[in-house]
Amino acid sequence: MLSRFRRDCKGTSALEFALAAPMLALVLLGITDGFSAVAEVSSMRGAVKNGANYVIKGGTDLDATKQAVSSAWTHKPDSAQINASYACSCAGASNACTTLCPDGTSVPHKSMTISASMYVDAPFWVPTDPWTITNSQVVRVR
Repeated sequence: MLSRFRRDCKGTSALEFALAAPMLALVLLGITDGFSAVAEVSSMRGAVKNGANYVIKGGTDLDATKQAVSSAWTHKPDSAQINASYACSCAGASNACTTLCPDGTSVPHKSMTISASMYVDAPFWVPTDPWTITNSQVVRVR
């Protein structure tokens, strides 16, 4: 009777599919989970770039810069944080933005740093805390 089952090949492909289907489903879930994380990061980077473009076009207000980033960030998560700050330097050294450089004649170089951060959940099979993803751009203010 056992030899009869060995020669019969009916149902072999169904058995192979039943063994492979869970692995294929895990791969598909991993791809979709990874794609959504990449889309979130791409959206954040585009929003920071939008804030940098605002400054490049002449914008100088920190709150308006943050608003430009926030409005361009599609599907912004609740964990999103947006920061904008000024920094001034003279010959590579930090300097106050309201005073002249130590040589007494030149104006410090003023730049704005625009940064955004968010938490991204680790892929579904990794039991860790969410990952913190950040992006920033530094733009010289004229």
